[in-house]
Amino acid sequence: QVLPFWLRQRTRCSSVRGSLGQTALSCEKPHRPPSPPSFVPMVEGPLPNILLIQLDQLAPQALRYYGNRVSKTPTIDKLMQEAVVFSNAYTASPLCSPSRFAMMSGQLPTQIGAWDNAAEFASDIPTYAHLLRCQGYHTVLSGKMHFVGADQLHGFEERLTTDVYPADFGWTPNWDEEATGKRNPLFFETFRSVAEADWVHSSMQLDFDEDVAFKVKRKLREFARRRTARVHNGQGPVQERPFFVHASFTQPHDPYSGPQEFWDQYEDVEIDMPTIPFIPRDQRDHHSARVYDCMDNGDFDMTEERIRKARRAYYSMMSYVDSKIAEMLATLDQEGLRKDTLVIVLSDHGDMLGERGMWFKETFHERATRVPLFFHAEPELAQRLGLGSPREVPHNVSLIDLLPTFADLMCAPGEDWRAMLPAEVEGRSLLASLKGDFKSCECAQQDTIYCEYTSEMIPGGWFMVKKGDLKYVYSQHAPLLFDLKADPHEMVNVADNAEYREVATSLRRLAEAKWPDLPGLNDRILRSQRCRRMIHEAMMKGKRPAWDYQPMEDASRQYIRNT
Repeated sequence: QVLPFWLRQRTRCSSVRGSLGQTALSCEKPHRPPSPPSFVPMVEGPLPNILLIQLDQLAPQALRYYGNRVSKTPTIDKLMQEAVVFSNAYTASPLCSPSRFAMMSGQLPTQIGAWDNAAEFASDIPTYAHLLRCQGYHTVLSGKMHFVGADQLHGFEERLTTDVYPADFGWTPNWDEEATGKRNPLFFETFRSVAEADWVHSSMQLDFDEDVAFKVKRKLREFARRRTARVHNGQGPVQERPFFVHASFTQPHDPYSGPQEFWDQYEDVEIDMPTIPFIPRDQRDHHSARVYDCMDNGDFDMTEERIRKARRAYYSMMSYVDSKIAEMLATLDQEGLRKDTLVIVLSDHGDMLGERGMWFKETFHERATRVPLFFHAEPELAQRLGLGSPREVPHNVSLIDLLPTFADLMCAPGEDWRAMLPAEVEGRSLLASLKGDFKSCECAQQDTIYCEYTSEMIPGGWFMVKKGDLKYVYSQHAPLLFDLKADPHEMVNVADNAEYREVATSLRRLAEAKWPDLPGLNDRILRSQRCRRMIHEAMMKGKRPAWDYQPMEDASRQYIRNT
């Protein structure tokens, strides 16, 4: 019988505590810490290595797989042709931190208090890094995760870089002021990023992403050397722990600053303009008007030249990250790791990129909430995992489905992945869909996802249900309903259309069941904002504690040393 991981973990911890206790009684100080417990896989055969590659703010509509004819991302394009692609994958929130915390925990942001980009990610919330580590994986993070709070690991055994954004409460929204129409002066996503878009020789984003890719490649080579050393020592490679490496880039997130080498690749390319041109404010829905007002205060004239330059810079940043992905995959190939490594590529949310006159995210339109998500394995590994041939999965799925999918992948045949978790999660396993078994896939049967936004610009928050091709936006204001099959550009709100009355009622009931007390939720968020603003003000006085992660490298264990 397979024990749930938290029971197995307690047993292991008890044995370690016992050995420590005996050491203390004998008053003997050990020369090194006790060895970690032996890796006992829950499934027969070697578990796959996993390389999860995350881009920031990459809209799937900007990729050639989805019909774009401007972008140049040959590595991603090739991978997608050979992968299982979830063509209707969505974020749990069109904002960085809430999306990432939700993805790692398998929960919706409001279920874990991930309200905004300055909300703390609590240490007592299990993540897929904890899950995989309990199953024997060596879990490694390189790059951006936008963790807020003192815990900057959340289950990762190693973190190779610091983060690109602050870990404190400084970016906490202020709904008390926003309710009066005042803009948040700390909100940095304004149209300045569009107006000043251009190519660059160097940038903070480039420096960060160079570091992310370099350290991933170095870590992969280290894993390969360990395996080779075990073979040379006669131990064999079978006992080596599988790795889970999360490589998280900050591009193509704004500011739109295209690296010159990749900017030049678009020199003779006609950069496309947005499909849906600017929509005047008085023709926008309440939410879109509010978002637009907070981003644009009339300082910049959005000319066609500026729009094309911003989109060119965005495409250039995409091409740059694509080159970094190629480098990491080449390292897998060179070190003989590719055949045993499952590669997953995704983004935390999309980018409006000028559609409707809107930029960045913070909205429920398709360009902001839909994300690329695909799984790629070499043929031998795909066959061993039962993934079969490349295919497209059409039903609605969410990034919060990753944790259940990993749990399901670790399960022994016939076991329920839910038994591996200490509490229920919102997400559902995608494993059946990965294997092409849509009939038994919970995601395919429900074809429903939920999305939330409780941060800047929208006091009170707003919420989304997507079921099939119907998208329902729920808040304390008038609802929105779009039929994406008949209206893929979301131009007509049919919430009050008599033909959609029945489905509107059904979707509203789903929303009310998921978010039954909007006033109470609003009060919780306001209380959290006020507390965090006070704490941040206090921490900025006198000696300032730093939660930002400081990567530590032990030079005594690098390169050639005497032992």
